[in-house]
This record gives sequence, C-alpha cells and structure tokens, in this order.
Amino acid sequence: MKPKVVIITMFQHGDPGTEDSKGEASAWIEHYALNRQINVPGTRHGIYTNEQSEIALIITGVGKANASTAMMCVGMHPDIDLSNSYIIVCGIAGANPEEVSVGSPVWCDTVVDGDLASFVSMVELDRTRSFPFFPMGTTGLEDEEKYTSGTEVYLMNEDLVHHAYALTKDVPLVDDLKSKAYRTAYEVEPATLPPFVAKGGFLSGDTFLHGHVSGQWSTAWVEAWSENRSRYMLGNQEDSGTLTALRALHEMGKVEWQRIVLLRAGSNYDRPAPGVSALDSLKNAISDGVPVSMDIALENIFRVADRFVASVVR
Repeated sequence: MKPKVVIITMFQHGDPGTEDSKGEASAWIEHYALNRQINVPGTRHGIYTNEQSEIALIITGVGKANASTAMMCVGMHPDIDLSNSYIIVCGIAGANPEEVSVGSPVWCDTVVDGDLASFVSMVELDRTRSFPFFPMGTTGLEDEEKYTSGTEVYLMNEDLVHHAYALTKDVPLVDDLKSKAYRTAYEVEPATLPPFVAKGGFLSGDTFLHGHVSGQWSTAWVEAWSENRSRYMLGNQEDSGTLTALRALHEMGKVEWQRIVLLRAGSNYDRPAPGVSALDSLKNAISDGVPVSMDIALENIFRVADRFVASVVR
C-alpha cells in the first residue's frame, strides 16, 4: 500500500459513516469513498483507504499520546509504505481571536509544544512572573538557561506551506448563524470577521486551555520558541505528538519530512469575549456537546485541503 496522500485526523465521535457520528474524518470518508478499513495493530481504527489506495486516512484519537502511538503503528506497518506520501493533518482547534476568526482554516508554519514546561500556581508566584508556565530549568526569568528536550518546536517546510496557502487562499468558505452570533460578542476584527484562509503558528498541549491568561501565555510561548518567526493562531492537543512520531519515521526513511503539512480551523475561541468570565465563555464555546463552530470548521478544512489534495493526486 503506497498512498499518494495520507490524511491524519484526531477527534471522531462514533464510527465514521454511522448516523450519529461526528468528527474530523467523516467528510473525507464520505467524499473520497474511503470504504476499505484495514486493521493496524496498536490503533483503534486502523487505516481507511479507497479502492485505488491513492488516499489513506488515519484517526489517531485525541491527545498527544494517542496521536504519536497511532502514527508510529501505521508508519511501522510492513505493508504500508509512506515514504513518498504527502501527509496532511486536518483537525479543529481553539482560535486566538486576536489573529483569526472561528471557521478559518490556517496552514501551520510552526508547532510549539505547550506541555514541556515548569508550572507554579499563580497564587504562589511573585509579581515578577506573568504566567504560571515557564521553560524547564528556569523560574521564568530571562537570564536563566533553560533545559530543552528537542521536541519543543517544529518548523514546517516553508516552501510547501507558502504553496499550500497560495493555492487555497481564495477557496470559497462557509459560515452559519450560530458562528456569526458567537463572533459578534468579540467586538473587534479579526475575531468578528467571516472565515478566511491564513497561515501561522500552532500551540500543542494535552490540556484544553481557556482564558485570558492562558491565551496571552500561548502567544508569548509561541513567539519565544519560534524566535518571533511565527504568531500563535490556533491551539490543539495532538500536533507535537504527531510530529515527534513523524520525525522518528523520517529518520528511519519511512516518511519524507518535507512533504508534511498541517491544516486546522478554529472551532471556538480560546478566551472570553469582553465582559464575559472565563467559565461562562468556556460554556458558551460548546454547543450540543461539541465546539460551537465545529461544523463550519470541518467543512472549511475539507474545502481547503481538498484543493491541496487534488494538486497532489493527479
């Protein structure tokens, strides 16, 4: 099996194709007729593909551990050859309202890990520290030498990201009434704008962050680790785990790193609107058990990624 494109998805409620199933894989399986499900030991869903095996899809599950484990199991399978495949991560995310609006697909230029950090509760910190998280080996002061593990930051293929953005920036996108109402409360652009295609940085951590403090920290964290080459736009729970596995597979000759892209869209904002508490905002961000703008985020991801896939599968 030598797919031209591998689509990596994470969140999926129920089995794809069933009536009550919702998630990142559904549109791909339906539109691309990925009706063959192949068992891959160590994964929950195996791998989905079409009859020609040109396109394959993985559902890793939520969280960095699930994402990295599933990716390694697929990449190490003796009957699956990903060495010449384009790999595209497609999923929803929390959006920074200072940079992007919900429903907007963003091509990723940098992924920064949000878990490899030291933590001290804000109530136990002195006033010289702005955030409860700071680099390992430090107490958050600029002159301290930090400890690094080698997986704190991943820079994506700049040329491929630019190509993907240029190819898709004018793709028609969808919107809906509940997302419009949700955006209106944020009062200023770009948070109030209709969906648009963008490119920028992702923060990846297992914890679902929400609030002004965590939002400001996310911005500072991505800027620091990217050395101001990227701006924080979206937060998710898998990408640094997925990329750690893919880098290992690249070093084994099983994946080509330069053919990896990530595309996510904001399904909710990562902090409150003006005058709203963090807890109330978190409640407002969820509708019927899923992020309020998940439907348009998923549709816009598919529309944008579909154009990229079409350029690869000829």
